[in-house]
Amino acid sequence: RSANPFNGLSPREFEIVSLLLDGKTVTDIAHTLNIQTSTVGTHKARLFEKLAVENILQLKEMATTYNL
Repeated sequence: RSANPFNGLSPREFEIVSLLLDGKTVTDIAHTLNIQTSTVGTHKARLFEKLAVENILQLKEMATTYNL
């Protein structure tokens, strides 16, 4: 099994992944982290690209695989 792909994320990206996995929306995350919704969207797009997932379901499956 290859290296954990989550290790390649920045601390902020990882924080956003964690919140997405908790079922938070982009708007919820923006409020929680006190940043713009568009900034969350940018981070989300970048981390989806880094993890090679296209949606939250795939993200959850990957998180399960790596015991997040």
